Amino acid sequence: MPKGSGQGKRDDRLTTRQKKQLFLEMLEESHGIIKRAAALTGVVRDAYYKWCAADPKFKAKAKVIIDNAPEFVESKLFDLIEAGNSQGIIFYLKTKGKALGYDELNTFKLDGNITIEIVDPE
Repeated sequence: MPKGSGQGKRDDRLTTRQKKQLFLEMLEESHGIIKRAAALTGVVRDAYYKWCAADPKFKAKAKVIIDNAPEFVESKLFDLIEAGNSQGIIFYLKTKGKALGYDELNTFKLDGNITIEIVDPE
């Protein structure tokens, strides 16, 4: 099955080694989404988990691909920021700019004993 064909049909003529390699390629193309890679390769998800359990090298390669997915998403966020997208800028500042005061909540770090008194509004 050619890379990226998206047909999702199993080619039983492929060896297990070839299926694993194809799965890893589709996992990378799918940015670490196992379900999507399984659909693209025609491999059931259970096979992926069995391969991970039985083949430490396959598991390590898959983990690297899956772990890199947030970096891909972060790069897309920076593309939005560089394009002047205000929602991207706000999101970034709310999540990464807290030390600069960009936080919706007022947070305080207190040390020692704290007494809280609840006052009835009536």
